[in-house]
Amino acid sequence: MSENEVFATILIPTCDRVDLLSRCLLALEAQVKSVHDVEVLVCDDGKTTESKDLLERQFPWCRWISGPKKGAGINRNNGARHALGEWLLFLDDDCVPDNEWLGAYLSAIRKDPNRDVTFEGRTYSEKNLLERGLEAPVNETGGALPSCNFAISKSLFARYQFRECFRHWMEDVDLHSRLREGGYAPEFVHQASAFHPPRPLPGAWLLSSRWRARLLFERLKGKSMSSLFVWLPWHVFRLRSNTLGIVKAATEAVLVGLKLPLWAFADQAVVSRERQSSAKLKNE
Repeated sequence: MSENEVFATILIPTCDRVDLLSRCLLALEAQVKSVHDVEVLVCDDGKTTESKDLLERQFPWCRWISGPKKGAGINRNNGARHALGEWLLFLDDDCVPDNEWLGAYLSAIRKDPNRDVTFEGRTYSEKNLLERGLEAPVNETGGALPSCNFAISKSLFARYQFRECFRHWMEDVDLHSRLREGGYAPEFVHQASAFHPPRPLPGAWLLSSRWRARLLFERLKGKSMSSLFVWLPWHVFRLRSNTLGIVKAATEAVLVGLKLPLWAFADQAVVSRERQSSAKLKNE
């Protein structure tokens, strides 16, 4: 398929999750084959060739590229640079798109395909996740823009993309914030629905490391470190449903308190650089 033949590219970042990737592609197959101008691009950050082998063996209608292996956001940016389509449809490898997912996005886009705009689909999961020690991104009514399920014009994404300072968390929250500030608030497409299976909540150490991304985001917004002390009690309150959750959250809060000064010092150069880049974008 040549560049002139591709209207939209479905971008699927993956990293050594062959079973999940296979389930995602099986749900997409009939949808993609029912149209003639959509490609699927799998951006592989894995350490093995299993994903590539899977596509060659079972899904030859997909295109594969190797990722930079520097985090999910950077992998998505790299995929966007290799995409042939004028529109980018982001879908994570652990999501299972509903039967109408692709058609709903294409219908929304083709109402006015020449404008720069962002669409967010409905992302749903099982109920009562926290009570069971599970988590999943959920976006039932819009206003969240999780990176696992959204669409954006390639020209608009080239201007904003994912900030590469967010390696493993908050990259979608940051992108959403900057798009809204630029006047490109996402439009919600309910029928572009995808199921996100729940996953176990990580341990306290990994959970605490996510707060480094939260701190960086708050500082890039011009807020102080003290804003985290508003979020932390709320987070502990959310995990109150069982004793294990409370212990995990309390341990996480202690670790964050210990790491906070180190993060603030280590990320100062990143904050200065990203603020300069944001000011440049606003002046363009």
